[in-house]
Parts: sequence; structure tokens; C-alpha cells
Amino acid sequence: MKNLLYIFSFVFSAALLLSCEPNRAENGDLLFGVLPPQYDSVAAVKYLSKVNATWDGMTQNVSYSYTENKLVKVVSDGEHAGDYTLMYDGNKVSQISIKQNVLGQPATALLTMHYDNNILTSAEGEVTAGPGLLLYKTKTEFTYTDEKPTRILTVHSTENPDHLGTFEPYMKMESIISYDGPNVSQWQLTKDMLLDPTATTESKVARFGLYDEKKNSFAVFPLAYKLLSPHFGPETGAPLGLSLNNFTELQTEGKTAQVTYQYQDNYPVEGTGSKGNATFTYTN
Repeated sequence: MKNLLYIFSFVFSAALLLSCEPNRAENGDLLFGVLPPQYDSVAAVKYLSKVNATWDGMTQNVSYSYTENKLVKVVSDGEHAGDYTLMYDGNKVSQISIKQNVLGQPATALLTMHYDNNILTSAEGEVTAGPGLLLYKTKTEFTYTDEKPTRILTVHSTENPDHLGTFEPYMKMESIISYDGPNVSQWQLTKDMLLDPTATTESKVARFGLYDEKKNSFAVFPLAYKLLSPHFGPETGAPLGLSLNNFTELQTEGKTAQVTYQYQDNYPVEGTGSKGNATFTYTN
């Protein structure tokens, strides 16, 4: 619903804002997408409620709401504003509704999750701009290696005007994720415009060189949300939740940047980089 390559390197997460120029579990239980990451104990888990980031005079604010420790609402403001609602069937995310602007008009994506033996395999749905106005259909598939998600493939399909009722893929986005132990070491995102014969493949790569040994604020988010966010809402910070710890060094587009954190109860409460800072607020 957005130009992901345009925003990849600076709103991939709130923490990323600290160090990049603008415009520029191991635990198998996480496959359910609800249980908290396994640190010292369940009692030690904190739930992120707000991230406020400022860089080069611009701001990005994201708020997170929970019901019985389940993430149910995420709202982000600023240039890349979005409204995300998560619905559950027991302990599994069943649907995610995403409200954003597409080509200057409000649009809503309603995505339904599909599971195989409690493992999230795909999400599909429609993007509409009001009653009866379908913009495109979308499907995202997930691939795992050793219980870790390593590939996210999203395909958007539009209706063929010459053959109503027939939909053709027009955009493909793919994330390839590598790990070093419990943390993401590399994330490659590519985009292809399938119906444009003049378009070329766009690609970005982020390499996470160093991590701290503290708890990751975003790790508590449900897996379904973490896996869909790279292609539908990276500004919420959710993609970073695939790592157990917090990255302190990032390499992208030939540049290396560092982030330093202040901590409370082993969780970051403030991060500082060369371009700005972010604060992290928790519900407990």
C-alpha cells in the first residue's frame, strides 16, 4: 500500500530513524504469534505502548494498545500514517485491518491469516477505497527455516479491465531474512512491477552488524503482525521484533550507523543516533 523501497531505509523501524537519512524466536511458541518472547520469565516481559522518534526536525509517533496482553491496535502518525487493528481467534491472529492512504485517498486492507498445524503460512485479502471500490487483491506467503521466518512474498493483483473478474499480478515484494543466532543479521527487500515492461527490479539490503544483550521492545508483538509489517507498515517498528535483542549497528546503502540506548529493567527507554533520538514507553 506504500512505496516500501522509498521508506525502507528510514522507517523500517522507529529505531532505524535514529541513524539513517530520511528517504533514505528461536522459541517455537512464537509461531502462534501471541506468547511473549522467552527471556528470564513471563513476569519480566514489558509491553511497548509508545515510540516517539525525532530526526532532522521531523517526527514519527506510534502507539500500541493491548487487551489481555494481546496487541489489538497500532496507530502511527506523520507522513507515513497508518491504523492497524488485530483480531484474534483464541491465541491466534485471525485478521488484520490496515487503514492507510493509497494515491492520496483513504484505503483499507483486510487480511485473513491461514495456518497449517498452528504455523502461519499465508495471509490474503482485498484493498478497498470505500464500499464497492476494490483497488486490488493481495496475498502474502511465509517460508520458515528451523522455525524462523526466512522469506516473505507478497503479490498484489489487479482486475483486468478487458476481462472483468480476472485478476493479474501487477506487483511483487519479497523479503529474504538471514539470522545470526536469535537475531536478524540481514534483510533484503525487492520490488518488481510485473505489468510494466520498462520497470526494473528495485532492491535494498540492511545488514545488522551488532546487537546489545538487552530485551527487544518489539519482540512481544504477534508473529503475524511482525511478518506482514515489512510490506504493509514498517514504520511501526514491528519487523525488528524478529530479533531477540536490539541492534546497535546498521549498514545500508554503503553507510554504517550506530545506535546507543538507555535502559530500564533491561528494556530500552531511549535511543540516540547521529540523526536524532527516540523514546520508548511501556504499559508496565
